Amino acid sequence: MYTVPIDQKNKDAFLPLLDPFFAEALGDPDVVALGAADENDEAAGALVCRLREDWADIIWLYADPRFRGRGIGRMLLIELISALLKEPEIRGVFAEYEDTKENINLTRLFSQSAFNLEDESKAIYAVTLADVAESPLWKRGMDDSRVVSLEDADETQWKAFQIELMENDQPVAADLPIDRSAFHPRLSVVYADEGKIRGLILMRESEGAPELSYAHVLPGNESALGAMLHKVGRLALDAFPPSTPIRFTPVNEAGDRIAEKLFPALEKTPFRRAVLFTSAIAHASKE
Repeated sequence: MYTVPIDQKNKDAFLPLLDPFFAEALGDPDVVALGAADENDEAAGALVCRLREDWADIIWLYADPRFRGRGIGRMLLIELISALLKEPEIRGVFAEYEDTKENINLTRLFSQSAFNLEDESKAIYAVTLADVAESPLWKRGMDDSRVVSLEDADETQWKAFQIELMENDQPVAADLPIDRSAFHPRLSVVYADEGKIRGLILMRESEGAPELSYAHVLPGNESALGAMLHKVGRLALDAFPPSTPIRFTPVNEAGDRIAEKLFPALEKTPFRRAVLFTSAIAHASKE
């Protein structure tokens, strides 16, 4: 078994091991992708990591069930950490995942690889599009004429909005500047008024279902949120079957308040956060 960087030349061999969303991220310069292959050059595992300023975020780690039990995950982690040790600006690497029976092997892997494990509890809101269609917000008429899909957003306004987000005192959970290509171009929307973008909702599509990834409005534009959600709901109802679920995991208290008003189903799900400081590994290697 050996590891290789996943690049344009060999990516087709590893695509069956990748979620389509993460496969699309392979061309991003901030994404590091590693693959594991057996002695017959057959793809056996894949790891995808996104570099976020001074941290590396493992966003995908998967081993083909036919090869499990052969240390593929640990091999990929070791290769990733070895590469990150050569990047002095990277302080550490982390991964966040649901603490479920299905992920117990991830917990074991990170624990055996010197990661610190932190317990978290996050609210995952889920609602079907059939429920959305019956919600008062989407049944009543609402003026969403100022809401346009992300792919139609004016480029000059978009750049100005990014600058305003970076200079604003409000906390912003998304990585700035926001990479438009990382989100669903039609379901993601912005609210524009008087030649300026005042807010946005970013959507992703995972396993054939839309997921609300991030919502933000500038101060004084709170009414824009309802208009954007109304438009997103209408677009999703047109694009997916009624049984399709929408998921939303808020990242802060403001997100929780939004979800509690709009999503009837609330489930508290335990998460694990695995953290490893590369500086500690580097120090230990010198002793």
